[in-house]
Amino acid sequence: LASSAASDVYKRQALNRADEKQREELDRWLNADDCQPAEKIEAVTGLYNQLNIRNVCENKMREYYTSAMESLAAVAVAEERKKELKNLVKLLMYREM
Repeated sequence: LASSAASDVYKRQALNRADEKQREELDRWLNADDCQPAEKIEAVTGLYNQLNIRNVCENKMREYYTSAMESLAAVAVAEERKKELKNLVKLLMYREM
């Protein structure tokens, strides 16, 4: 599996939330080089689902989004000049991956 910023966040959250058995299994799959990619994806996704990682990460994204929008609102610049940046932030926040 190729690494990306999002997959690194998912992995970190999963390792933090996993019990010892889940952590061992996750480590085994993440470090496995001798398996079929589809098998590895299915196993890791299953562990992430058990640990509710998508929800955890989405909640963290909402926290950062809210904080960013509050910070942007506090910038002493006309609202019209912030409009494009706000639109970009909303687009990034609500895009489907």
